[in-house]
Amino acid sequence: MAGVLCLLLLGVGLSSCLEKDAKPGVTVDQIGPFAFYKMNVSFIDALSKEPIPNLGVLLLGYRDQTIQITDADGKVQLITLAHPPTPKTFELSYTDPQKNYADANFYITFTNPVFKNSTEDALKQGPLYRGLAEISITKELNLIAQ
Repeated sequence: MAGVLCLLLLGVGLSSCLEKDAKPGVTVDQIGPFAFYKMNVSFIDALSKEPIPNLGVLLLGYRDQTIQITDADGKVQLITLAHPPTPKTFELSYTDPQKNYADANFYITFTNPVFKNSTEDALKQGPLYRGLAEISITKELNLIAQ
């Protein structure tokens, strides 16, 4: 069924139908609508207002729990699948082996996510793609006195 659907979609000009990324035994119908959440987070020291580079940041509650490291400007970008594309709260954890910051976890909530989609993205991702919801925040961290 998925192969037939794929051929029909390709026949009307769509260049992708997710089948190449799907796991064996999973059809396009089973995947359903999907989108992405993108979180751009800048970490700064609350006292000095300087960026915090080399901070390990982890998006909790997901199978692929890879620690992302902030760049020289204290920035990190986290992207995760929105399936189904609905409001969502994410818990993030951060750590610095050199310094101790208070409140090692915090939350980012997409209350009413707006999933933006372009024709180019739709053609690239397939007909079930609903877009990208993006948020940018700055998180101030307080050092714990040692």
